[in-house]
Amino acid sequence: MNWINFFIILSLSNPVLVNNSDILADDHGHIIVDGTKTNKDNIFAGGDIVTGSATVILACEAGKKAANEINEYLINKWNIV
Repeated sequence: MNWINFFIILSLSNPVLVNNSDILADDHGHIIVDGTKTNKDNIFAGGDIVTGSATVILACEAGKKAANEINEYLINKWNIV
C-alpha cells in the first residue's frame, strides 16, 4: 500500500510557522505560492496565510481552489481517481 503525505496549511498569517520552516514567504510572513502549491513538495497553502487578512468569501474561494489543485495533483502524481 502506498501512503501519500501532503499538508494543507490552514492558519492566519503566522510568522512563527513560516520562519521555522523551509517554506518560502514574503517580508510580511505570507507564504509564497504558485496557485496553492508552496515551494515544498506536497505542501499547499491558501487563505490569510497567503494573502493576509481578507473576507470569508475570499477564504472560501481559496479553499475551493486548494481542493481542486490537490485533487488534480493526486490524480496526476499518484493515479488516484
